[in-house]
Amino acid sequence: MIRTTYNEVEFFECIAGDIIIYGAGNSGYWIGRYMDMCSMDYLCYVDSQITKEEVYLNERKVISPRELRRFDNKKLRIILSPNDFESVLKDLFVMDIDMGWDIVCIIPYYEHRFFGYKTYDINRFLGYFRNKLLDNKAITFISNDCTAGEIYKLLDMEPSSPTYYMIIPLEHYIKFLSNIEHYTNLNMKEMYWMKNAFQRDKKQEYPVGKIDDIEIWFVHDKSIDEARNRWNELSKQFKSDNNNVFILSEPPYHPPLTERIISSFDEINTWKKMILLRGKQTIFLNRMCNLGSDTIYMTETWFRRRDTALENQFNILEWLSDD
Repeated sequence: MIRTTYNEVEFFECIAGDIIIYGAGNSGYWIGRYMDMCSMDYLCYVDSQITKEEVYLNERKVISPRELRRFDNKKLRIILSPNDFESVLKDLFVMDIDMGWDIVCIIPYYEHRFFGYKTYDINRFLGYFRNKLLDNKAITFISNDCTAGEIYKLLDMEPSSPTYYMIIPLEHYIKFLSNIEHYTNLNMKEMYWMKNAFQRDKKQEYPVGKIDDIEIWFVHDKSIDEARNRWNELSKQFKSDNNNVFILSEPPYHPPLTERIISSFDEINTWKKMILLRGKQTIFLNRMCNLGSDTIYMTETWFRRRDTALENQFNILEWLSDD
């Protein structure tokens, strides 16, 4: 019998059975690497592309799918790491006809927070391990676009930032960061609807809120009350003495960063700062080398990838662990 789940806590903490990682590619490598870092045991890898007898990954043997037959009548937990998991699952069901398996498979497959469709997301899956290794470290991510929300997701953390999946215009964002305690201590009251000027669908409307003299664009919210309540609730969780990470991003369909905005951002004091750029052809790349030592820069899309581990580009845990 083969069952499936999409819940990491259920799979790793509530279900019994030895663990096998199906797929010895890049996603499988990072799953195994993180399991080793979390002192979580697994037996081996399975991969259909194996052509030699003695192949190892993360010091575990890689076996072919047919060698799974030696685990007949055993309880197993299998992590399906490839993004073509549907074909892998189909093959397992065919093999199960002749086997006495008791297998639970977990799939890195999740429903999109705002748009409802389901998608493969290896970074969200790896968030379970990243969160364990952070060991409840209190971190608040503040961004001018949806990046803070994406980082909370890939770290499997509950949001503690008012800038959770929303946009703040660049000039307003610098003003917000420069006096963040003032703005987070104010409730959002004034709100109205605005047409989307930057996304492809220019007929779309979304709620906009005002706090003192800054605007907040709630581009993913469907109602004013929902947006207002979320902002007011998350603002109360902001603490200036937390490990606060300020992020300045060039969101798609929006004006690019200017030298003045970058300089103003670099002058703001906080625990860590990050600048996210669109692509490689930005005129500011050379200037970035002169930023303060607490500011790093990288490509804007890294935190939005679902098909490849963030660690291929950026070791976020190492950066967050460096005090």
